Amino acid sequence: MRKGSEMIKLHTSGRQYKRMFYLNEQMNCIKWSSTNKRQSNSQSK
Repeated sequence: MRKGSEMIKLHTSGRQYKRMFYLNEQMNCIKWSSTNKRQSNSQSK
C-alpha cells in the first residue's frame, strides 16, 4: 500500500475508472489519484 495499489471503480452503467490508492507520508490517511484530465488528488481519513 505504501508504493500504491491500482483498483478499478465500476459503475452500474458499465463504465470503469482506474484509481491509484496509496498511504501518505505520515501513514495516517489513504490518498488516491484519479485518471481524469483534471488530475485532482483526494484523500480520506
